[in-house]
Amino acid sequence: MALVGKRVAQIDTKCNRDAFHRLLRVLEGEIMQIYKRIAANVRADQNGGNCLVTWTVEYEKINEDVPDPDSIIDIAYNLTKDIETHHLK
Repeated sequence: MALVGKRVAQIDTKCNRDAFHRLLRVLEGEIMQIYKRIAANVRADQNGGNCLVTWTVEYEKINEDVPDPDSIIDIAYNLTKDIETHHLK
């Protein structure tokens, strides 16, 4: 099931020389029919020549029959790998 978030709010962005953090919250769209709330946090921390990216998905289901948002986790993973590939060129 591919559900879409039509309106996403950028709640918070923090950026400095060694770290980047962004919180995105879905406000409306098909996905809100099965989740009371859903948000994604992405954080990138620089440590010397290495960078660690951490994604966290926070959500509350309408009921227990609703599946976990695995597709969002897959998108986050693929996006991170694409960015890594680009930076390693």
